[in-house]
Amino acid sequence: MKVKILGLQPGTYQKNDTYESYMMKQYNLLEEAVEKENPYFVMCPELMTGPFFAGVCEDKWFETAEPVDGPTSQEMISRAKKLGVHILYSFFERAVENGVTVYYNTLALASPTRGLIGIYH
Repeated sequence: MKVKILGLQPGTYQKNDTYESYMMKQYNLLEEAVEKENPYFVMCPELMTGPFFAGVCEDKWFETAEPVDGPTSQEMISRAKKLGVHILYSFFERAVENGVTVYYNTLALASPTRGLIGIYH
């Protein structure tokens, strides 16, 4: 059995990019790649929703965090279903655990048939 895995490389987040413009760039790459390569899995870059800031503790980055069921996950679930492919994607997650707000660099897996099937912190 062969499984084709495809990694997306959308390029660096530019100063004039917004969440919407950068994500649209990645969605377009995703659709082109799936059409051309027909993979089983597509892997998106780490912290794909904006500039890479891991290891930098500045307040402005915490404003970009979103819940697991936020806009990035909703869109990835929709695109996995539309394209018939599993999508591994990473985003900055904000969660509440035991009444405390916590943040994670989260990896999630969207299935074309089962929606969001897993996350890893």
